[in-house]
Amino acid sequence: MNPIHIEKSISQVVSQMETETAGSMKDYFESKLKEKLEGKFMKEGYVIPDSLRVKDMSAGTIISESLSCDLSYTILIEADIIHPVPGNVLKGKIQDKNKLGMRIVNGPLDIIMAYVHH
Repeated sequence: MNPIHIEKSISQVVSQMETETAGSMKDYFESKLKEKLEGKFMKEGYVIPDSLRVKDMSAGTIISESLSCDLSYTILIEADIIHPVPGNVLKGKIQDKNKLGMRIVNGPLDIIMAYVHH
C-alpha cells in the first residue's frame, strides 16, 4: 500500500427529507455520500473513487427548525483516502518545467515545486 494511501473511518451528518427515500436507507445514503465526497478533497484528504462504504448509521432525529420535517442522520463511512504528510517521498511525472520550478503530477496530486526548495 502506498504510504500516502490510508483507509479511514469518517463521521458525516446528512439531512434528508422524508419523501426522498426509495428502498434501503443504507443504499440511499451511500449513493448520496458517494456523489458528494468521492473524487474530491475534504478535510481528511482526497477520497478515492469507488472506495466509500457506509459502516453504520444513527437513528434519524427530526430537525426542529425545519418546517418540512427533515431528518438528520449521523453516518459512519469508511473510505480510501490519499493524505500526504510532510516527509513523504512521492514519485510523479514532470508535467512542466520552467525557470521558476517544475510541476509534478501524481494521480490526483498536482505538486508545484520551486527551484528554491531543492
